[in-house]
Amino acid sequence: MNASIKIDKDKSVKVLLYIAALYHIFWGLSVICFPHFWFYWTSIDMINYTCIWQFIGIVEIVFGLGFFISSFNIYKHWIIVFLSALIKTVALIGFFLFYFNNEKMSIFNFMLIHFIIWLIPLYYILYRIYNFNYLLDEHLIQIHQADRASTMQMYYTNKGDSLADLNEQQPVLLIFLRHLGCSFCKETLTVVAKKSEIFKEKNINVVLVNMSDGAICEQVFQQHELDDITYIIDKESMLYKTFQLRRGKFLQLFGWKVWKRAIGLKFKKNINAGFVDDSDIYQMPGIFLVYKNEILHEYQYKSAADKAPIEDFLKSV
Repeated sequence: MNASIKIDKDKSVKVLLYIAALYHIFWGLSVICFPHFWFYWTSIDMINYTCIWQFIGIVEIVFGLGFFISSFNIYKHWIIVFLSALIKTVALIGFFLFYFNNEKMSIFNFMLIHFIIWLIPLYYILYRIYNFNYLLDEHLIQIHQADRASTMQMYYTNKGDSLADLNEQQPVLLIFLRHLGCSFCKETLTVVAKKSEIFKEKNINVVLVNMSDGAICEQVFQQHELDDITYIIDKESMLYKTFQLRRGKFLQLFGWKVWKRAIGLKFKKNINAGFVDDSDIYQMPGIFLVYKNEILHEYQYKSAADKAPIEDFLKSV
């Protein structure tokens, strides 16, 4: 059974969101309409400011409605689950700080239970969201890598040539970019511009692959003196999957190496991270030298901060 079918049939996330929605809505309503109820029922001393307690109820209702909306497309509305889990985590930390500072609050135990019972389900949902696209990656790679030639035939450059035809005529250096606001991608574009004459001498056709709109591509490439560059727009990232380029893991995208290199580019080369359009910012880049449907040389990034080894590709020709 492939990954996507398994995900579609697993209803656990949606069921959890329905339960979370009902729980938070009814709990919030009970706090707003009957603010004294929970205190009488648990024999806890009533707090002095009832309006604060009712405000907490309003927040819980908002999140309950958010969970219900998220259940229709959790992979699009994941931020609602993330914010709820974050607020509950921060609140728990606050409660523990008060507790260990000997500022015992009568409502502590009750709220502790209220928050804790939802932390594990919420983080479980976030874990499933995090893994979903990686499972989908594997499924898409299995589909497309088997017939790379046919997939290449489907993709046309900004100049009207199919990728399949181009790589039959001469070696093609396919440079897959993350997104055009990525500082490391901007560094790669700068290197490509500087090496443009060498590419021509070696009869290598450079083709940039990205997920941005044509107008944005033209604007960014012109800024890097690549007015005549050949590029392909792959919004669905199917060509990325054809060449087995996966989405990055957390450390590959946001690890120490990434921050260190980004800061270095900022101060040493004045290369700044810019806008993020609707490209998949989690997609990893890659470089492939392709000729007659054969991959002659390739580089799959271990980190988004890896420096593009353009020199190695030039030496391989």
